[in-house]
Amino acid sequence: MSLRQQVLSSAKWAVIGNTGKYAIFFIVLIILARILSPREFGLVAMAQVFSGFAGTLNELGFGAALVQRQTIEERHRSSVFWLSLLIGIGLTLALMLSAPFIAMFYNEPRLVPIVFVISLYFTIGAFASVQTSLLQRDLAFRHIALIDIGTNLFGGLFAIGLAILGAGVWAIVSQNMAMIIARVVVMWLTVQWRPRRIWDRHALRELMGFSLNLVGIKSLNYWIASADNLLIGRFTNPVALGLYTRAYSVMLQPLKQITWILGRVMFPALSRIQHDQARTKAGVLNAQRLIAFLTMPMMAGLIVVAEDFVLVVFGEQWTAMTPILRILCLVAIIQPMTETVDWIYRAQGRTDIYFKWGLFTGTVSILSFVIGLNWGVQGVATAYAIVTYLLWYPTIAIAGRLIQLSFITFFQNISSIMLITAFM
Repeated sequence: MSLRQQVLSSAKWAVIGNTGKYAIFFIVLIILARILSPREFGLVAMAQVFSGFAGTLNELGFGAALVQRQTIEERHRSSVFWLSLLIGIGLTLALMLSAPFIAMFYNEPRLVPIVFVISLYFTIGAFASVQTSLLQRDLAFRHIALIDIGTNLFGGLFAIGLAILGAGVWAIVSQNMAMIIARVVVMWLTVQWRPRRIWDRHALRELMGFSLNLVGIKSLNYWIASADNLLIGRFTNPVALGLYTRAYSVMLQPLKQITWILGRVMFPALSRIQHDQARTKAGVLNAQRLIAFLTMPMMAGLIVVAEDFVLVVFGEQWTAMTPILRILCLVAIIQPMTETVDWIYRAQGRTDIYFKWGLFTGTVSILSFVIGLNWGVQGVATAYAIVTYLLWYPTIAIAGRLIQLSFITFFQNISSIMLITAFM
C-alpha cells in the first residue's frame, strides 16, 4: 500500500474513531450537566490544571519520538516503556504530595482527595504508552479507533451511573479513571508487543533531543492554555470556572476532534517525507484548507445560536455561559489553522524553534489573561480572543519558513472560505 493510500485509510479510521469519541463525550457531558451543577465541574477543573501539567511531562515526549524516528529497534521500545513507567510513578507521587498545597492555593479543602485519585491516572496509563505510539507509527488507526470508542463509552457509562447514584464530583473524576483502566487492559490484550528487560541509555539519548524540546513546548503550550483556568479558579470561584470550562469545552471539542484527527495522521506522514519540501508544503496546505472548511462556518453558526443552544442542551442553570461561549467561538474561527504549525515543527525536527516561539507567545498570553481578569470571566475570554488574532500572522509565518510556505500563500488558500463565513 502506498503512503497516500495508508494516509487516506488512516484518516478514514481517525475520523470514525474521533467522531465516535466526540459523540460519546458530548452526550455524556449533556447528561452529567443535567444531573450535576457548575460547581462540581469547577472543582474538577481546578484539580485538572495541575494534573494536566503533569500529563505534559508524561513519557517526557519519548512516545512521540518513537513515532518520529525513521528507524527504531527493540532497545528503543523497551527502554521507553520502563522510563515511561518510572515517570508515571513519579508524577503520581508528586501530585499526591502536592495535593494539600493545591487545595491551599484555591482555598478548597475538597480538592485533596480529588487530586489523590486523579494522580493515579499517570501510573496506570503508562502501561499502554508505548503500545499507543507503535500503533500510531504503523498508521494502525482502525485499531486505535475501535479502542478509543470502546473505552470512552465504558468510561462515560460508568460516570453516568455514579452520577445517578448521587456520587457528585466523583462521577466526573471516575470517568477518566475507568477509561484509562479499560484502555490499558485492551491494549495488552490486542497489541502483541511486550516490553523486555532492556534499559539502554544510549537508545534513550538517541531519542532525547527531539523529546526534551517537545516536552518544553508541550509544557509551555499547556500553561498558555491553562493560565485562564488557573487565574479564574484562584481569583473567582468554582461556579465561574465551571461555566468557563464548559463554554471552552463546547467550543474546543469539535475543533480538537478535527485537528487531532488530521494531526494524528499528518504527523507520522509528514515525518516520512520530511526531506521532500514540495510534498510537505502541499500536504500542509491541503490540511489547512480542510480545517478551515470544517471549522469556520461551524463556529460562526454557533455564535448566532449560542443562547438557544445553551438553554436547550444544558438547561437554565448554565445560561450564564452564553456570552463566554460567543467570545470563545470568535477565537475558534481562526485558531484551528495554527494547529498545523505543530505538525511542521515536529515533522521537520525543529522543536527548538517551536520552543522559543512558544516562550514568547506564552508570556504574551498569560499577561493578557492577568489584565483581562479585571473584567471577570468575560474579560479573560476577550483577552484570549485579542491575543489569538494578534499572534495569528507571526505564528503561521515563522513555521512556514521551514517549508517555504508564506503567510500570503496560506491566506490565499483559505480566503474563499473566510469570505463565505463572513457573509453567513
